Amino acid sequence: MVDRFRRVRITDALALECMARGYRATTIAHVVSGAGTSRNTVYQHFENKEAIFLALLERVLSEVAERVDLACAEAGDPRARIGAGMGAVLDWAAADPAGASAALVHCLAVSERAIAIQAAALADFADRLRSCVPADRPKTPLAEMLVGGVTTILGARLLSGESDSMPALLPELTAFITEPLLGE
Repeated sequence: MVDRFRRVRITDALALECMARGYRATTIAHVVSGAGTSRNTVYQHFENKEAIFLALLERVLSEVAERVDLACAEAGDPRARIGAGMGAVLDWAAADPAGASAALVHCLAVSERAIAIQAAALADFADRLRSCVPADRPKTPLAEMLVGGVTTILGARLLSGESDSMPALLPELTAFITEPLLGE
């Protein structure tokens, strides 16, 4: 339990430092200071800065996927599921802008592994969208395109420090997704 708490504290410190400085400018010394721990403790839990980031990325992407699943499980028709899932993503980004920024923006500067983790998560979200499409509609790459568009919009808001306003985007982003995907 103590080790898990330390790992979360260290990964959270990296997320905050990346949001303030960017991944490349963030050092282990910044993480040590932000986590309020020692350099030795950081290296007891992680091999290097990339390993810290990858643990952060896996954790925040898992958390947002759980939020989306919970929100969608309570919704009925496809439009309601899409709106509930989008609301869960927006609430997550507003509540954890450092984690959201790491997952949507900063991972692109880390490594091919980080990009692959993000790509897998985005493909998973596209599959979730695709599951809302009526069976009689043709299969296209539209879900991937919509997830990419939403990711770009959210990333821009995070970079400009507008994470608090994310939930207000719900009606527009729900329409952005449902109109082409469901033909509404």
